[in-house]
Amino acid sequence: MDLLTEPIWRRFWYAVAFVEDLAQGPLARTVLGTQLVIWAGPNGEACAAIDNCPHRDARLSQGWTCEGRIVCPYHGWEYGMDGRVEIVPQTPDLHSFPSRFSLDTVFVSARYGVVWICLDEPIRPIPELPDGSGDEWRTIREFDEEWATAAARLMENSFDPAHTVFVHRATFGDTARPDVDVPSVERTSYGMIAKNDLSVANPENGRVITGESDNDLTIRSTITEFHAPFLRMLSSTYPSGKIHQIITAATPVDNNRLRLIQWAVRNDTEKDAPAADIVAFDRRVTWEDQALLEGIWKPYSEELTANVHIKVDRPTVEIRRIYIEIREGNWPGLVDDLKVEPKLLEVAPLNSSAGSGGDANLKVSLSRVN
Repeated sequence: MDLLTEPIWRRFWYAVAFVEDLAQGPLARTVLGTQLVIWAGPNGEACAAIDNCPHRDARLSQGWTCEGRIVCPYHGWEYGMDGRVEIVPQTPDLHSFPSRFSLDTVFVSARYGVVWICLDEPIRPIPELPDGSGDEWRTIREFDEEWATAAARLMENSFDPAHTVFVHRATFGDTARPDVDVPSVERTSYGMIAKNDLSVANPENGRVITGESDNDLTIRSTITEFHAPFLRMLSSTYPSGKIHQIITAATPVDNNRLRLIQWAVRNDTEKDAPAADIVAFDRRVTWEDQALLEGIWKPYSEELTANVHIKVDRPTVEIRRIYIEIREGNWPGLVDDLKVEPKLLEVAPLNSSAGSGGDANLKVSLSRVN
């Protein structure tokens, strides 16, 4: 799976930062091997371009902003949000410059408090996700960091119920139930939905998540959405009525590294469950996943024959099938006009227990100057 040479992957939206972090100044990000600079425009708009000044190739991410313009740290050239150079201190009387003086900008938008970029003409909208709006809901920022593993590996891990018993045995894994139920799987126009009930441990420090204070074990009813290619929305409902939704965006830095952008949405209040405690528990869980995934030395392959499978692997097998369809250009979710309505599609089942191996996004403003 070579994300850097197959152009189709450049046409999806990827989460790269939390909007609030743009107030700190320009940020450097790498997506699919492309080095970018992200900054806040004059009214706080998200702006993004290749991290290179056309004058003498300085990294613009090492610069600063002035009234929404990004300033090159080398000679002080200032660029507007559309990428055009507006101020060249060495020629104060000139205010118009050839187009080749401009930055190479990319598609950029902001939604859910997150900055999203697309390197080429978008072929999918930004995913429809819970926004934490309403009196009974809140959004909790969690993580923005790089991992030394493939984005696809984290996606497969996120749809693998069997791993929870072992990888997460120190946090919520129920080690007495390794024979977890096989999730149901339904294809959608954006990817896939998996559903299952999972017996999980309810340790003292995890009760802030579950909302249950008396039981050592509980049941987590999950609905997990796969938004191809590299975003997971996990919605876990507990008997207490508490709902813990985790949005995990695994943005590919290159074939073997990802940037994790993760936040949570919950139906409770800070008084019910302090955000710091929520983040602390989810932090332990992600560290367990990170340690395991970063220890895998073989390059990720989407080919079904690259590994062996059992029935409980059904969601991860379906993810691989979607990747193959994207690569080959016949995934039904590939559209050019972005007018896609979610619909259920047929899922091909595994043949045996063991074998070989929305429209709302259109309202978001896009900006790009070629």
